[in-house]
Amino acid sequence: MQNAISLVNELTLGSRLNLAVGNNRRGEFGLLLALLSAEQQDMAQFHIKPSATEQDDRAEFNLPPKQLLVADLNMAGPIVNNSGSFHVSGTTGFRLQDGLMQEALVIRRGQGAALYSVMNNCDYHTQARVQGEDNNIEPKATTFIEQLTTQRQMSQVLLQA
Repeated sequence: MQNAISLVNELTLGSRLNLAVGNNRRGEFGLLLALLSAEQQDMAQFHIKPSATEQDDRAEFNLPPKQLLVADLNMAGPIVNNSGSFHVSGTTGFRLQDGLMQEALVIRRGQGAALYSVMNNCDYHTQARVQGEDNNIEPKATTFIEQLTTQRQMSQVLLQA
């Protein structure tokens, strides 16, 4: 029994991929490709430098800082909002501004991640009740006579149509 070899990138395959193509073994070729990692960071060109870190790569390729995932509106720091550039200069201006100063993917109002996840799964009325926007509108109770009168009026309208 052979030890299972974890194939991460194309350099670990050696010549097996070439042999599978040369000998027209489609099954083996498909299996070898399926065993490769789909992550871009696992590709061979990112493992040539032994001590490369994300900061080194950002400095080498002159990339902007990593995009914020979550921003809290209750914090004192500035929140980047590029919507104004979209209204002024359209999609192109928005993309340029977002490339220069990326805004966070999610902007919250002081809710923790767990509460935010739970509230997103609730219906609109529950969310409004938790936020204090509960609109309790009491339904008007109609009597049986009023209901009969309304139904008769509707039937007269339907007969005329």
